[in-house]
Amino acid sequence: MRKIIILCLVLLNISIYSVNASVNYPDFKEIEFENDGAKLIEDYAITDIEKAYENLGKKFIGWSIYYLNINEEFHYVGKISFARENELYVPLVFDHDVEEKVEYERSVKYTGKLNLKADASNKTLKGALGGEIEKTIGTNELYSRTEKIEMSIVVPARKKLCVRVVGEARISNGVSRYKFFGIVFKKGTWEIMDIISEYYLYYEEDI
Repeated sequence: MRKIIILCLVLLNISIYSVNASVNYPDFKEIEFENDGAKLIEDYAITDIEKAYENLGKKFIGWSIYYLNINEEFHYVGKISFARENELYVPLVFDHDVEEKVEYERSVKYTGKLNLKADASNKTLKGALGGEIEKTIGTNELYSRTEKIEMSIVVPARKKLCVRVVGEARISNGVSRYKFFGIVFKKGTWEIMDIISEYYLYYEEDI
């Protein structure tokens, strides 16, 4: 199990985006891919999705899959989990205790009639399409952590202390289509996201 990392930043005027970075992942306020060419499925233009469908080929029976991204890793900045303002003109000292258990299952998004879902253990994807996708991207390892933290914090005068959840994750996405004797029965886009690691970011803002 990965241990939580505490980052205490005393630099002033740290800027964190307050606008959601994704419709599908509203808890992510900022997303930055390691590969500049990687994207969430929602960020592709309709023309890009149409071209992806054209790349599926002419399979007569069964599933066809075209991958836009395969296990592309990204850093995310999550929502504020704690904040404390010091409106005084002297430092504020207080105890901050955190006790929590967190588990992240594999996130599966899809459109159309793909009906792509994880099984009860959340380690594999259901159905023939899920099995084909996992041949390429691999199965999921459930991310979980249980932490108890006790610490004393000093907030400088006229400052606000904020705590955000940040971490790393990976995304795979693409388009799929199912044909039976050349007739299209199912098609749509899909995206699978796995959390790799997570920790806290402590930073200060002016008030």
